[in-house]
Amino acid sequence: MSGWHRFRRSGDLGRRWCVILADGLSPDAPVEVGWSTERKDGRRRMVLGEVGQLPCWDGRPVHVVLPGAEILGVFATLPPGGRSAQRALPWLVEPFLLNDVDDNHMAWRRDPLRSQRHRVWICSRRWRDQAARLLTGLGLPPVKLIPLHGLLANHPGALRLQRLGRHWCFGDGSGTGVLPSAPAPHHDAEVLQAHDDPAALFDWAVERLAAVRLPALMSSDAAARAAPRAAAWAASWGAWAVLGALLLADGLHLRHQSERLAAQSEQAARSAVPELEIRAGQHWRTALGRWQSSRSPQARTEPVEPLAARLGRLAQAAGGSDVAVRLVRLGYGEGKLTLAASMSALEEASTLRNALEQAGYAVEIRSASGQSGRVIAELSLMLPSWSG
Repeated sequence: MSGWHRFRRSGDLGRRWCVILADGLSPDAPVEVGWSTERKDGRRRMVLGEVGQLPCWDGRPVHVVLPGAEILGVFATLPPGGRSAQRALPWLVEPFLLNDVDDNHMAWRRDPLRSQRHRVWICSRRWRDQAARLLTGLGLPPVKLIPLHGLLANHPGALRLQRLGRHWCFGDGSGTGVLPSAPAPHHDAEVLQAHDDPAALFDWAVERLAAVRLPALMSSDAAARAAPRAAAWAASWGAWAVLGALLLADGLHLRHQSERLAAQSEQAARSAVPELEIRAGQHWRTALGRWQSSRSPQARTEPVEPLAARLGRLAQAAGGSDVAVRLVRLGYGEGKLTLAASMSALEEASTLRNALEQAGYAVEIRSASGQSGRVIAELSLMLPSWSG
């Protein structure tokens, strides 16, 4: 009896190598891993190959894979008389990946060493303690353990795949993308020091355990013939279905949050107090900090409140005490700050734009629409400096 357990990830996740802890399988149970290779015509095909096995760790078989392409999933053979593979396998085989991290596909790093490349272990929270003992036994440097999102999302405390700016990251829903830990490190760089070469790290781990039999992954014509074409199509459609469900859930969450913030701002706008409010959570503070670090790494981190006071003074100077401007939303993307401001008339939006341009800000009114007797204007700002 066998089953397919997918953990394909977007981008380069899973491209380097992974360690699989197979709980409930016998030490000699064969485990196969599927990966994708690119053919001469540019298309990708799925390949199956048996994985070499390391000695057991705490009674669990440990398998190490070093593929030359992206890992698609794990295919394990269950012992005779076992439960249904669809119900048993996701609980028996739980992978955690070791992957390169840079600003192109992971956005949760908030440390001053932005130009350096680090590595991160991504694992199921249910296996955090076991994985930590395994890493200690292997002699690996300290790394951060991040729960894996996907088909294992039904585990208690599993993290969700979320978007921060233009990047995807694994986070706990707070928007920062950083897993809370005790004690919390001052910088992620303090817990992400590891080898730079994945091949050297693999050889280093193998030397401290035992000889491992690895398949000839790239010369796998025989394994390719053994992989059914129907299984490849089913695996591909399954991955797209999971990704579509994630995007739909994330879109609904963002829409609900946007509607809630708009309702709160409209209620606050009924009062005639000439002030400027920023209704932003911790995730927008993180976005502002990342935007500031990308423009001026040596600059001191400035909180959101001075920015609000600065724009408020400009708005009052531009329109006098009768102008009431309130920020509905504050976002960051493509090197700009996006402000959705609520005003009583479109002329006030133009007045605010002229005042900001005179102060040195590059301002663009992207759209303006009336709502409940007020105007919602979206402005894109390229701030010249965060100092002073």
